[in-house]
Amino acid sequence: MMSQRNYIEELAEKVEAGKQAGVALADLQKQMTVASLKSMQANGYETFLNRTLAASNPHWGPMPPLQIAVNANISDVYNNLDRS
Repeated sequence: MMSQRNYIEELAEKVEAGKQAGVALADLQKQMTVASLKSMQANGYETFLNRTLAASNPHWGPMPPLQIAVNANISDVYNNLDRS
């Protein structure tokens, strides 16, 4: 899916630039919101993800905000940038 690819590319580029600039992980997570990511807004990708998550877990009640998943992705990218 192009939307997912665009999200991963945008997130990785922003996290890498932030880390190279010396921005702490927690600060990147505060700065990079779902609303600030163009890839989340393009083609209704954020809405698609929210609907898909809600539909895949009908018995567990409301899903946590999408930002929690984005923060986890930011952390994964940040922590794996220096791996060889």
